[in-house]
Amino acid sequence: MRISRTCATFAACAMVTTIVACGSNSEPRSTPYGLLSPTSSPSSSAVALPTDSPQPTTTAVTRHVFVVVMENTGLDNAVRSEPIARLASANALATNYHAVARPSLPNYLALTSGNTWGITDDGYHSLPDAADLGAQLTTAGVSWRAYMEGMTADAGCLRSPYPYALKHDPGHDCTLEVAGTWLDGLVSRIESSEAWRSGGTLFIVWDEGNGGDRNLVPLIVLTKDATPMRVETQYDHYSLLATIEDLFHLPRLGAGATATPLTQLIAGGVH
Repeated sequence: MRISRTCATFAACAMVTTIVACGSNSEPRSTPYGLLSPTSSPSSSAVALPTDSPQPTTTAVTRHVFVVVMENTGLDNAVRSEPIARLASANALATNYHAVARPSLPNYLALTSGNTWGITDDGYHSLPDAADLGAQLTTAGVSWRAYMEGMTADAGCLRSPYPYALKHDPGHDCTLEVAGTWLDGLVSRIESSEAWRSGGTLFIVWDEGNGGDRNLVPLIVLTKDATPMRVETQYDHYSLLATIEDLFHLPRLGAGATATPLTQLIAGGVH
């Protein structure tokens, strides 16, 4: 895949398979987490475990990566949804994770190519013939799939009828509670899959905030042996791209080259 058109650059839910990545870093200190007021500090830290919560001692192995991108909701608002708050409290949550632009489209480009390409709207754009994550994975022999809910095979990304929208994916046409319930069901289906059971890591992120929130959005990371924690390290969409590239031993693209990877949120760290 090349970045030649808008519809070829983002996925609502992408599954990357085949290559094995082994984590080796030690776990951050962590704590169970519920509804919160997000931190405003850009400092890098994780909150200490209660004394009765043991540190995991095994090294996680990631064989399959799932990425679910939700729509236009800041951290404060997202955790008001009961299903989303439950996912956040049971897994690893980044409380200082930022989208990199507004509106939606440049954030998808950042997530998949490490560059917003100077785009500041949600329109159709012909982009440079540059590498993106899909092209990297294909070249490396890593199988991957992208799932766009509502997009029809015949009409494609430019002409699929509503509720599909070129510039938006899950949650763009419904309430937060409906989106949270949909997400909860999707996570359950992922966790019941063989791909998940054989070494899955799931990243759930929102493309951008909903205004007035410093573009602070949730990032929730699920692994099979997840330790509930909140991590206050400052991250952004380039961090997520860099982390996936690191897991599959790919060169980092664009701004991902200098991004802080999500090592603290992944059990066993990034290899």
